[in-house]
Amino acid sequence: MVSLLLACSFLVLAVSGVWMFFSAYSKGLEIIHYTFGFLFSIVAVFHLVNNSRALVQYLKKPRRQ
Repeated sequence: MVSLLLACSFLVLAVSGVWMFFSAYSKGLEIIHYTFGFLFSIVAVFHLVNNSRALVQYLKKPRRQ
């Protein structure tokens, strides 16, 4: 669920960012972009905390040459 929410918020951020870059100023679009940016930040931290054990194990693996 967290990964899906992270992916969806990233998609909205990407589309709204490109749209804001190429179109005229829109307060509504700016609010959407900032809201989903905040949501993305919160969910990304939760995602990292939720998967911290797997991340630490992955980083501790010795590299094969």
